Amino acid sequence: MPQEVAWSSDFYVTICANPRRQNHFCRDPVGSAVLSSARRYQNLSKWGIHVLLLMPDHLHLVVTPYLGYDITGLITTLETLSHAQLSVEVPAQLFRTSDSEQRKL
Repeated sequence: MPQEVAWSSDFYVTICANPRRQNHFCRDPVGSAVLSSARRYQNLSKWGIHVLLLMPDHLHLVVTPYLGYDITGLITTLETLSHAQLSVEVPAQLFRTSDSEQRKL
């Protein structure tokens, strides 16, 4: 059963890896770890995932955070996982998040 959502809109998130133009996300162990982490958050009722698309040097995510969780904290955790456990640098200047109204967080 879906949880109560924290926001009235979905969030479109793009996370880019550095260096660009290299395959970070479409191979193991990185891709599997990102997918597993995102799935774990959904199973723990932290967010609802609508789309998660892995591209070689970035990923796209459309999610709705559930009540009690904010999008920035959830995405920061994904970035930390990528950086610390998998040695993929995800610099802050390449991190972009916006909702359907294209507002920056």
